[in-house]
Amino acid sequence: MVRTAGIGYRLRAHAQAGERIENLTKLPGRDPIEASRQYVLTAWASVNENVEGPAVYDVVSEHIENLDDDVHVAPNTAVQFVV
Repeated sequence: MVRTAGIGYRLRAHAQAGERIENLTKLPGRDPIEASRQYVLTAWASVNENVEGPAVYDVVSEHIENLDDDVHVAPNTAVQFVV
């Protein structure tokens, strides 16, 4: 995972490949992400060709520009890094 938002997880840096990321949760409620379910998400770029619609960074940028107030971001406590 290069970039994520809206999920929490524990990253164990020295674990074997395929075992490093665990305890995936949806934010803000921290409900577990279930491997058997399907989820709707957005990404910064698509791996598919001919994708329709605006790029998500354009949508987010326009939304922030149209806000009447400042944007405040709380510290991220949802990601744990374990050495």
